[in-house]
Amino acid sequence: MSKGESLLYLNAIGLNHDELKYITQKFEDPFKIIDDVKNLNEEIRIESKIKEKIIQESKLFDLDRYVNYMHSNDISYTTIYDKEYPEILRCIDDSPKLLYIKGCLEDKRPGLAVVGSRKCTDYGKWAAEKLVSDLSDYGVNIISGLALGIDKIAHTTAIKSGLKTIAVLGCGVDMVYPASNKGVYNDIINGNGAIISEFRLETPPLPYHFPLRNRIISGLALGLIIIEAKEKSGTLITANYAATQGKEVFSLPGNINSIYSKGTNALIRDGAKIITDVMDIVDELPELPRNT
Repeated sequence: MSKGESLLYLNAIGLNHDELKYITQKFEDPFKIIDDVKNLNEEIRIESKIKEKIIQESKLFDLDRYVNYMHSNDISYTTIYDKEYPEILRCIDDSPKLLYIKGCLEDKRPGLAVVGSRKCTDYGKWAAEKLVSDLSDYGVNIISGLALGIDKIAHTTAIKSGLKTIAVLGCGVDMVYPASNKGVYNDIINGNGAIISEFRLETPPLPYHFPLRNRIISGLALGLIIIEAKEKSGTLITANYAATQGKEVFSLPGNINSIYSKGTNALIRDGAKIITDVMDIVDELPELPRNT
C-alpha cells in the first residue's frame, strides 16, 4: 500500500483532517501505522483515540469495495504525497491531506475564488455575472462552494463564459448539496471543471464542515472576490482564511442600507481592495495571463 493509498484508507475509515494531519506530521509512512496498530504493536506511539478508531473501524471496512464505489462513480483522489496534488494548496497552513475529485481538476491555470450571500440581491447577481464574464479574457479558473446565490451564479457564469470552474463541497463529492444545484453540479463534471472535497464519500453536509471547506476555496485561489455578505456570515470566514493565507481580498461596495453589503463594506473599511470593475482585480494580480 502506497502512502497515498494509506491516507485514502485512513480517511475512508473515518479519520478526520486533524487526525490525518497528526499522522502525516508525526510519521513518515502512514501504512506502517496501519499495520502496527492492526497487529497491536505496543511499540507504536500514537494518540489513543486514533489507535482505537483504526482498530475498531478496520474490522468492518472493505477498501476494495470503497475503491470500486469510487470507480463506478468516476471519483478519483489525490493526496499530499502525489505530484498531481495542487501545488498552490501545499503553500497554505492546514492544507487538506487528501482530496476527492469528480470531474477534471485543472490547476495549471490561475484561480480566483468568488463567494457571497446565498440570498443575493439583483445588484449582487448582476455584479457577479459581470465580473466573472469579464474575467473570461484572462483564462482563470473560477472557484466557489456550490451554495445557492453568488456561488451558483459564479459557477454557471464561468461555464457560460468558457471558463473552468471548481466547486469545493462541505460534504462528500458523491452528494449534491443543496439538491436544487443538481443541474450545475452535472454541468461542472461534464467537461467544465471539478467537484472536490476533503470529506470521505457519503459524508453529509454538516454545518461545521463548511468553515473547513472555506479554507480550501481561498487556498486554491490567487485572490478572493466577495460579492455581498452580511455583517456575520460564512463568507467573512473565507475572507479571514484568505487574508491569513496571504491572498488578495477584493470586496464589492454596496448600499449602506443593505444588510447584504454590511460585510463587504466593512471589509473595504478594514483594508480589502475595492472592486469597481474587473481591472481592479487584474491590476493587483500580475500572475494572471493577459488577453488569452
